[in-house]
Amino acid sequence: MCDMINATQSPLSQFSDQAPTDSEMIASGREVMAPWQARCIQAYIALNVHSTIRVMDLVRVVRFAPNRFDRVFKKTFDCTPHQYVMRVRIARARMLLLETDDSLSRIATACGFGTQSHLSNLFRKMMGQPPGKWRRAQSMKTLPLQLAITGYPHLNVPMGLVRGLPVVCRSVSSPRTTRTAH
Repeated sequence: MCDMINATQSPLSQFSDQAPTDSEMIASGREVMAPWQARCIQAYIALNVHSTIRVMDLVRVVRFAPNRFDRVFKKTFDCTPHQYVMRVRIARARMLLLETDDSLSRIATACGFGTQSHLSNLFRKMMGQPPGKWRRAQSMKTLPLQLAITGYPHLNVPMGLVRGLPVVCRSVSSPRTTRTAH
């Protein structure tokens, strides 16, 4: 995946372009992942967030010794691999809650949670409120902006008749007049 070597390189040039081994990293005192390794981990988790992600899968991505991986991961990401995966899953759930009308059960499955209750419990713990309540609160925050852009077509109220927002009126005498509602 992230460790592909160009097939056109000579065998000798491959050695100079390879990342340092575990023993070289330890000898150099480096106890964090190289930026390319961190990007590979992030990409792997993002691509597999909907399924089971095991620590050994992450170990294979960066080719670390398993006993060293947890320590280096914590120093690089300031959390454990499990905490990082859960944060990514909750971030994906937040995005799906805002952008879709999918049920919590469907969102839980899409984010790699075994059950809706697992999503709900973790979401409440991390965000301070259950996902359904959070979704409603977020949609209420964006409602005034949506109405300012689209107006109230179902009520036949022209765009901008929300207090404090500019009103755009079209009249016969001038093509476009802008004034503020009072």
